[in-house]
Amino acid sequence: MAEFRIKTKNEANIKDKPRVYFTCHPSDFGVHFERICADILAAQDCAIFYTEDMAEPLSEENITLDLNRMNLVVVPVTFRLLTEDNRAMTVDIPYAMGNGIPVLPLMMESGIVEIYSQPDKFGERQFITPDSHETTEIAYEKKLKDYLGSVLTSGELAKRVRAAFDAYIFLSYRKKDRVHANELMKLIHENPKYRDIAIWYDEFLSPGESFRENITRALSDSKIFALLVTPSLLETPNFVMDEEYPAAKEIGKPILPVEMTETDKEELSQKYEQIPEAVPAEDNEALYSSLADMLVDIAIAENDNDPEHNYLIGLAYLHGIDVEVDRERGLELITKSAEAGCLDAMREIAEIHYSQGNYRQTLSWREKIYAHCVEKLGETAPETLSALNDLATIYNYLGQYQEMFNSAEKSYTLCCQVLGEEHPDTLTSLGLLASAYGQLGNYRKEAELAEKEYSLKCRILGEEHPETLVSLTHLAFSCSDLGENRKALEYYEKAYSLRCKILGKEHPDTIAALNNLALAYEDVGDYKTGKDLAEKACILSWRINGEEHPDTVAAINTVAAFCGYVGDYPKQLELSENVYSLRCKILGEEHPNTLNSLNNLADAYGKNGNFDMALELCKKAYATHCKTRGKEHPITLAALNNLADAYTNAGDLKKALQLHEEAYAIRFEILGEEHPDTLTSLINLATAHYYLKEMEKALELLTKAYDLCVKVKGGQHPDTLAVLGNVALIYGHMGEHLAARNILESVYFASCRVLGEYHPETLNRLSSLADAYMNMGNLNRGLELQQKAYTLRRQFLGKEHPDTLCSLNNLAFIHGQLGNIQKSGELYEQAYSIYCRTHGEEHPDTITVAQGLAIFYLDTGDYQKALSLFEKLYAFRCKRWGEDHPDTLITLDNLAFTHAKLGDFRTAARLEEEVYLRSCRIFGEDSSDVLMPLSSCALYYNRARDKENAIKFCKKEYDLRCLLQGKSHPETQETLRTLITISTRWW
Repeated sequence: MAEFRIKTKNEANIKDKPRVYFTCHPSDFGVHFERICADILAAQDCAIFYTEDMAEPLSEENITLDLNRMNLVVVPVTFRLLTEDNRAMTVDIPYAMGNGIPVLPLMMESGIVEIYSQPDKFGERQFITPDSHETTEIAYEKKLKDYLGSVLTSGELAKRVRAAFDAYIFLSYRKKDRVHANELMKLIHENPKYRDIAIWYDEFLSPGESFRENITRALSDSKIFALLVTPSLLETPNFVMDEEYPAAKEIGKPILPVEMTETDKEELSQKYEQIPEAVPAEDNEALYSSLADMLVDIAIAENDNDPEHNYLIGLAYLHGIDVEVDRERGLELITKSAEAGCLDAMREIAEIHYSQGNYRQTLSWREKIYAHCVEKLGETAPETLSALNDLATIYNYLGQYQEMFNSAEKSYTLCCQVLGEEHPDTLTSLGLLASAYGQLGNYRKEAELAEKEYSLKCRILGEEHPETLVSLTHLAFSCSDLGENRKALEYYEKAYSLRCKILGKEHPDTIAALNNLALAYEDVGDYKTGKDLAEKACILSWRINGEEHPDTVAAINTVAAFCGYVGDYPKQLELSENVYSLRCKILGEEHPNTLNSLNNLADAYGKNGNFDMALELCKKAYATHCKTRGKEHPITLAALNNLADAYTNAGDLKKALQLHEEAYAIRFEILGEEHPDTLTSLINLATAHYYLKEMEKALELLTKAYDLCVKVKGGQHPDTLAVLGNVALIYGHMGEHLAARNILESVYFASCRVLGEYHPETLNRLSSLADAYMNMGNLNRGLELQQKAYTLRRQFLGKEHPDTLCSLNNLAFIHGQLGNIQKSGELYEQAYSIYCRTHGEEHPDTITVAQGLAIFYLDTGDYQKALSLFEKLYAFRCKRWGEDHPDTLITLDNLAFTHAKLGDFRTAARLEEEVYLRSCRIFGEDSSDVLMPLSSCALYYNRARDKENAIKFCKKEYDLRCLLQGKSHPETQETLRTLITISTRWW
């Protein structure tokens, strides 16, 4: 069995010191023990208990007596601790948590918080990170010192506790009777009358310490000499018989023998001269009567209603200061004291709840502490400001961001006035305020304060200080949120370079900074560099941490994302499946990160054209988020948006619209109209109307979104430019091509300035601008711009990237419009061949290109090739999206037209009638979207010499045009003339 060893500062006496127990995974002992002990002893004068072999089991006595008396359990948290079988996680930590012993987890590795926070591990219990990445984190040394000061009693506080006792009893016993000693102490204190009686015993005297000196002092201060009687008391030699009992007799202390197990009374009398008759432990009445007789001159329990007294006695039981550890009684007394207004007791209770992850209870007490400080000390007292910062922090944990902002803003203002801008507490409140702005969606103000915080820390702490590097990363994040991606990239590069210099290239923090840098390159559109860096980070993490470490899994996830950016969709799917599988295994299926991986996997399936599977995975992710987080949680709402997009891709546009409306309504109510998440939902809602061809509604919503984006993010933010570009596309669909062209030109040049000329988003806008010129009839300008887009995409994205192939397809179309038939055909066939090879014949993007190639064949009179492709397209779209999807209807219309070109008017009429019926089902019988199918039906039936059906559909078209356009409209009159012609025609 393992034996306890003890470490103190300068090998000092452990008597009266708080007791800290160190436990860990066996492999982590040599790595972390000395550093953690040095940090703890530098912050607090205490005794650290440990076992040298962390794999050896503890005895039952070790657990129930030694471990039970610890004031704190400290554990370095590593991936091995959380994932491998070890005594710390199966015995030590569960015992401490189950018995109310404070546990301090020290997070020694990055990327493992997800495993740490699982309910069967540490749950919501707070941890301290020696090398913190948190942007609002105070210095590790200060946080450790503050925490130890809150859970361990200092020497001065211990003196106050001891002074609060009514009297002391000296308990004499053999070491082998420790269990009985504990029983006797509990027995004495079970009587409320003797609650405030302390018991001195020599359990933690160090070897080599002067027993006699300590015993003499303790005996002198005690009112009673209690002798624990068992047969072991008769064994010789023993210290009780030789030293303690004679000393008590010599100074005339009242002696109270208590028989815990049956003992030979005659032999006891022989070996302990003049010993009084022993009181049987089971005779409570006799025991309490004897105590009453011996303590007759002591004022018992007169301080029961004194909050300060109750607080101190509560601490005694909570920490085992000269009484047995009884945490339930200790908490009861401290709570009573706190409720009576004792500030120290309030802080103690708040800290206990906080360390256990009980944030609601923590908030309640921190609010009371702040109110108390304001009333008793004033708003500007340092203690009041500290309480206000604590309040802001707990609001953050609870997601109450407006309350967090109110507290942080007030704290920062007052700290600046009272302490000055450079005081550590002021910097803490500045970081909290910056984060609060970010949580509320005010990224510009967040960035402004983050820059100020970073500048101050550079000046005060130096550029290479860990806290300064944390602020630098926060600043980079805020720049990304603002759309200032190149500035963010500079900061990420600087952070990575400094971490390489200070920590080395293979340190976990450096690898995390490398991963951040990779993502920054994605933001500036340099996918190749980003992918290279992501793969480098992945390889390093894999080698150092292993395949299943969360940092490695996160790195694989980043590589998967870059595979999607560069168009390698099969590899994206393979890696996304791997990440999801690993996170299910490590974190469980319902963990937020696992669900995030599930959404990524759905995206990968969608990119590979499997929209049905993508929809099923999005349904599963959303349902699980609803179950674990509730429908109104921000992450649940993001999953709802993903689900709506999946319905769009699967062709159920009305369901997609319904879900986007639901997400927007919830975000509007909870976050307000101007929050970035609400704006995202508004844009998604406009897009849903666009897909349903409800252009006026889409334009109305997008215009509103644009105005809000300008107000919230600024007119040059990439998100604002994206919205404006979408506005232009809607103008184009509404036939206002000049307005669309002018807007797209403005957006393109702004993107060149903001994102750079070669950024993928800029090139997308260049391609859209080319389309706008095409729509205006300026084919040569359209060709020039599309050729530029194709050349740049080929250069920066690669010749087989989806965006490059899109430009190739567009070039083929423009050449066809210009009459360059041979060139058009060559480009269509080239694009189709590459898509078939890279994406597969049934991928949606391949089908889009096939659609263009089929139309090319149609325009060039190669009707059989066109028919063959359209039949293939129609079968695929029915299978993937269903018969009622708009794209399926377009293909069916094309198929009907091709049959008409081949002279098969009866088949053409039958297919076009099906288009009409489905359009009525989707858009409604009175929608303008059914006019073209009606006209085509009349035409084809007329050509097929089916006069009855020709008249029927022409009459429907005329009636609908009268309803929608009026009888005098030129198109209505033309339809009337056609109807008369058909009616009077005789074949």
